[in-house]
Order: sequence, then structure tokens, then C-alpha cells
Amino acid sequence: MRDDDQTAEPLEARIEGLQDIEGLQDIEGLQDEALRDEALHDEGLRDEALWDEAVGDRALGDDVGRQAHAPESPPRAESAPARLRGARQTLAETAPVISLSLFRFGSAAARLWAFAQMGLSRRAFLREPGAVFVKLFGSGSGEGFTPWPNTAVYGVLAAWPSLASAQKRQDESRAFQRWRAQAEESWTVYLAPLGSRGAWDGRRPFDRSADAADEAVAAAAAPEAGPIAALTRASIRPSKLLSFWRHEPEISRRVGRDAAVRFKIGLGEIPWVRQVTFSIWPDARSMTAFARGEGPHAEAIRAVRENGYFSEELYARFAILDDHGRWGGVRPLAGVPLDVGREAADGEGAGSA
Repeated sequence: MRDDDQTAEPLEARIEGLQDIEGLQDIEGLQDEALRDEALHDEGLRDEALWDEAVGDRALGDDVGRQAHAPESPPRAESAPARLRGARQTLAETAPVISLSLFRFGSAAARLWAFAQMGLSRRAFLREPGAVFVKLFGSGSGEGFTPWPNTAVYGVLAAWPSLASAQKRQDESRAFQRWRAQAEESWTVYLAPLGSRGAWDGRRPFDRSADAADEAVAAAAAPEAGPIAALTRASIRPSKLLSFWRHEPEISRRVGRDAAVRFKIGLGEIPWVRQVTFSIWPDARSMTAFARGEGPHAEAIRAVRENGYFSEELYARFAILDDHGRWGGVRPLAGVPLDVGREAADGEGAGSA
């Protein structure tokens, strides 16, 4: 990631002052017999012979009878791509749909503006029609949880009733328009939750509504469905800050070098204390292999459990519905056949320029 800002002040000195602020925690054929009965009733044709005569050619009676009693052909199986398109469309129309918008600011003045907006724009985003959950983020200079801030990159996450609603607000919202106008570049990805566990400020923002069909979730989470996104959010206990940050940066660097990761960024609500990682993987199989295999992630999970680092945590997986914009000068999802949303409607897909 570009424009990483670091400070020469030792990490321990910056963290020690935070260890007594525990208060920061507050925080898916024709039915001949039926047709015959109806015709016999309506027309008074109560004699079988009259029925044959009314139908027409009596000589065809035997053939018609054989066809009526022939075994029915099994229903034609729906193709995997068609099933996936249907699943994504169902999820796109079912709450919640999540938008994650990232903004990169170039000049010092633009970065200062973005930093100020973390407080000034919060109310405007919270008042967006249809938005039921909104979070604003700064970012870290590494690939995941990181103690060093990056003053160039900021993010906004929101939950909406549907994909169409999310995209409409992205287009029409003055707050989003102002951020895009100030930014050097921006990228928004639209997501449908496939599953989550844990809480975020005591809420469960990624629980899907009861209207979402389980079949749609299963189809969108299948290995053949393509890229899948993951989000981890944690509140670190102030008393555990120093211990946590002594170990986490090296783990994040190793995760960032994982060839399977298509995109990864570290975000933060409060520096050092409330951290978020967002990543995109080629498919569910590769993400599961990383999460369950031995390596840096397994080490981090063991350390969290053994040391009680987190006072609150949340893990969520998402299907990718659509995206818009560029990041690092490219489309992060270039070549991915997204088949719902505006890009699909325009016949361009995620791989378009």
C-alpha cells in the first residue's frame, strides 16, 4: 500500500498510555386426466366415446393414451452458472447488503480533510436513508492488524436493505460524493453476508434476514462460486495492547505474502484498540485452507484464546455482488464474472476497464 506514514516514537511509549482506558470497550405434459375431467364436466361429455370424438381423430387415441401414461422425464438440471446467478440475485435483493468503500487521498491538504471528516461526516453517513449500520475507518500501513497508521487511506462500511439501495445511495449521497471528489482514487465493493459469528458493538450487523433462501447462501459459498470475502473485527483489551502488538505485525506480514490472498487491507475504528481486516480470496476452499491450516493464522488464533486479547470479536464471510472504481490504479476484481448489479447490467463485468 502506498503513502504509509510511520512515527519514530517507540510503539511501547504510544501504547502504554492506552492501557488504562478499558472504557473504550463500550462499545440467509399436460395433465390429461385432469383436462379430461374438466372437459367432461363443463361440456357434459360423460361418455368416454364422446370424449374421443370431441378431441378429434379417434385413430390417435391409443398414441395419446400411451403418451399420457409414459414415465415423466426427469426435470432438466439447472446449470451451475445459472444456479449461481440465481443465488446472487436472491442475495442482492435480501437484507443486508454491505458496501465497503475505500478512499485514497494524495495531498497533505486532502489527507487533513479526510482526517477531519472522521468526526464531521459521521452524522451525515448515519443519516443516509436505508443505512442501518455505518462505520468509518482509518487504515494501517500493513496487510492486516497493524499499529502504524496510514494517513492516506480511509474507509466507510454500511449495511443496506438491498444492492439496488446501496448503489443508489452511493450515487446520490452528498457525503459519498464529497469523499470521492476529494480522493485521488476510490473503490467500493458490494457484499452479501454468508455467515458470521460474534458481535460488533454488541450488535450483529451481518445476520441475514429470514427471507434469504438457505439454498442461495449454499450456492454462493460453494468452492465453484469463485471469490469470497472475509472480515475480522476485534476490540483489543487495553491491558493487553502491548503484548498483542509485539506479536501481531509479523503475523500480518506473513499473511499479506500469502499468494492466495487476492486483496487485503487493515482498517481501524480507534488506533491500536479497535481493528478490522478485510480480505478477498479466490474461493471458499482457499480461504478455509488458510483459516484451518497450520501457520500464522493458527498461531494468532491460539494466542488470542490463550491470552484473552479481545474483549469483543466478529468474523464474517461474504459473497461478492458487484464493485465500482479502482484501487492502486486497477480493478481489484478484474476478470471476475459478476452477474448481478450495474456492471452485469451494462454487459461489462468486473473485468472491464
